[in-house]
Amino acid sequence: MAPLLALALALAACTAGEPASRPLTMRPTAAASQTELPAGGTLRWAIQEPEGIVPPRAVESDGQLVTDALFDSLTRVEADGSVSPLAASSWQMDDRGQRWIFTLARDAVFHDGSPVTAGDFALSWNLAARALATGFHLRDVQGFDAVAAGEATQLEGLVVRGRRVLEVRLARPRADFASVVAHPTLGPVQASAWEADASGYQRRPIGNGPFRMAEPWAHEQFVRLVPAREQAAPDAVTEVLFRIVDPATAYVAFQQGRLDITTVPSGALQDALERYGTASLIERETGVVRLGQPSLSFLGFDTAQPPFDDGDVRRGVSLAIDRDLLAAAVREGNVSGARAVVPPALPGYQAGACEACVYDPDRAARLFARAGVSELTLWSSADGGNEALLDRLATDLRAVGVSLRVRQLPFERHLAALEAGRAGFYHFGWAAEYVTADDILVPLFHSAANPKEGGANYGRFADERVDALLDAARRTEARGDRGELLRRVERIVLSQQVIVPLFTAQHRLLVAPRVRALELDPFGRPRFAQIRLGPPSS
Repeated sequence: MAPLLALALALAACTAGEPASRPLTMRPTAAASQTELPAGGTLRWAIQEPEGIVPPRAVESDGQLVTDALFDSLTRVEADGSVSPLAASSWQMDDRGQRWIFTLARDAVFHDGSPVTAGDFALSWNLAARALATGFHLRDVQGFDAVAAGEATQLEGLVVRGRRVLEVRLARPRADFASVVAHPTLGPVQASAWEADASGYQRRPIGNGPFRMAEPWAHEQFVRLVPAREQAAPDAVTEVLFRIVDPATAYVAFQQGRLDITTVPSGALQDALERYGTASLIERETGVVRLGQPSLSFLGFDTAQPPFDDGDVRRGVSLAIDRDLLAAAVREGNVSGARAVVPPALPGYQAGACEACVYDPDRAARLFARAGVSELTLWSSADGGNEALLDRLATDLRAVGVSLRVRQLPFERHLAALEAGRAGFYHFGWAAEYVTADDILVPLFHSAANPKEGGANYGRFADERVDALLDAARRTEARGDRGELLRRVERIVLSQQVIVPLFTAQHRLLVAPRVRALELDPFGRPRFAQIRLGPPSS
């Protein structure tokens, strides 16, 4: 996506080396303080008040969590990055990667039994395009700019061909578009219900996913869902109760056995680890789940501005950073240093892709001395608690003979400074919205990645080879071939040290021992229908 505020400020990181896209499987163990419950029943999950729980209004992660349970998008992305049918039974792409035909499954229905139509998807996508907070997912569709600017209300590139066929025409090639349309914000909106009562529909949406609304959304209290289809397994989830509560209160409720899943609030990580331990991917089954996100915190350079036009200066910055100490200093020590651009949560992750992402202060000092650099100015956001990060960077650079001046601005002014080209050296963050390395590499390194159009190439990096490889990847249908093109891009930009990777982010969930068969994707979203609930003593 565009720069997420939490990422741009200073994100927690994922465990380097273990691809977080691998499904996380939980099995129950006994633990104290859990309320006695039979197998199956209610899954109690803490969230904060969402902006919306219908696809075009699901702005933030908690809203998307609920929406993903209520709605099926056209496709679903598997743990290995492959794409499977969901509401669409099949799809086709033309040889240029710009015309897509999605055919809906014959049995695709809403929870009231009415058929899901191509027109329902078109309505939802047009609503999203008019809402800038979610519309960016459709920026490649023809006519998006006109809708976003208020000059049109319908996406020119959406063509409804009967009840079951949706044609999508793109303004530019996108061979991984089938991954894009898996996003929860691109599910269908039932046109008849929306047009009759849009406000009422948003409180009690009629979806087409595995769960349906049991009652209207009780704002600031809860969202209650029940299975849309009969559950045969005795330990299946028969109700999902999303309790709307702040993280600190939710943490106490978890300790009292009144919640099954909650985030670990800021400042409570060490306490949670001491109380419950760590839940690993396979071996241990309950406790704190630390799952890598597809995001990156990094230092960037305007490579046209001295002294950052010198690749040795850029490498010197990377070599000067002790990422182990940085990890210990930032966000309760809940980070691991990044040594690649593409994070471990995404397919195509190349461990150790950044050769200069090692701590070598002697070499860094020599590079800076040879370049005559003894002082650098770093631009950073003043929001979000970057002090520990900045202090650590200043200490590391001082150790190699370079003093660091920091210019901190409120986040919006920081963005403005980057867009204006005033920052030659800056701290930033980026998060992918789709399970593809493309969503990291294109926004950061394509010369046409204009920040005003959803890109983040604030360093104004331009390399004809990189552009050609990225363009070729977007035209390449075979996932393996596309992945190799993207890996070549990463190797090129890191050989030039265009950015300095620092760390990636983590989901931090506390999971009760009764929760079984929990699989989380890189965005922290589970497949609710697969979750099983056992009694605390099992």
